[in-house]
Amino acid sequence: ARKEVTAQIRSCLFYYMEFAINTGLRPGSELDQLTWGDLHIQTQNHMARFYLTVRKGKTTKFTGTREVVCNANIYDAIWGLTRDFPDRKPSDLIFRLKNGKTTKELGRTFTAVLDELGIKESHHGTRTLYSLRHSYITWELMAQRVSMEILAKQCGTSISMIEQHYSHVI
Repeated sequence: ARKEVTAQIRSCLFYYMEFAINTGLRPGSELDQLTWGDLHIQTQNHMARFYLTVRKGKTTKFTGTREVVCNANIYDAIWGLTRDFPDRKPSDLIFRLKNGKTTKELGRTFTAVLDELGIKESHHGTRTLYSLRHSYITWELMAQRVSMEILAKQCGTSISMIEQHYSHVI
């Protein structure tokens, strides 16, 4: 990037994408509201697992907050973010620029990356940041690591919604 702010937006987008594809959280309504206080770690012996508390989003007004288990692939992103924001406070948003401000450029930057790679369009339609949530759900269903009930709870949706949209995977 020629400008420092562009480099920061790209870095923020990288971490944002990692969280979306490794948690199943909704880009925008859920990811944008995450604070450092929403990130928790649980350790047992030499193992660590990260959790996120989703306090705001599409379904929280009906279901309340929910705890989301982070896929182990998110660890490097969390490490990078803690390195980039050493003076963070629990009330600070996770996805922000160095000056503390948020950006509305993540979606546009994501689209520009897809355009550059020539993969913006797929046989299912135009890819967006929300496509990362769909990838997460699809991969979890294919791996059969958790039941559909647990996956629905993790993603803040219903079993019927997963069946309706992902029956081809099931």
